[in-house]
Amino acid sequence: MWCCHAVLPHMLKAGSGSIVNIGSVATRGVNQVPYAAALSLEPESSGVRINCVAPSGVNVTPVMPHNPAPPAEADKAGFARVTEQTLRHTPRARFGEPEELATAICFFASGEVSYVPGQTLSAAAGGIG
Repeated sequence: MWCCHAVLPHMLKAGSGSIVNIGSVATRGVNQVPYAAALSLEPESSGVRINCVAPSGVNVTPVMPHNPAPPAEADKAGFARVTEQTLRHTPRARFGEPEELATAICFFASGEVSYVPGQTLSAAAGGIG
């Protein structure tokens, strides 16, 4: 959100640009609020496109900790529940790779899709979140 707020005035002044937010299909499962709040409203008639790519679980190593302390048992159990839910709701039964999301992100960032504003693309291997 802060990045959007920082660049949007410059893009509006230029009359063009593309912002690609990264959301999540998790808005249908646990941890809903942060992802739903990350979506932004399309500035009408400005020449600036804002779109969103919404993946399911992504294989990122190492997993970014929420705090510097070693994970407590409750943290480990919570991560295990999120992992199980992701795999259960993803028909391909695996986490996505960052490279698999890059194509969707580049698609929205491309000037070749200037007629596609305000969309969310589910990149979740058929999963529903």
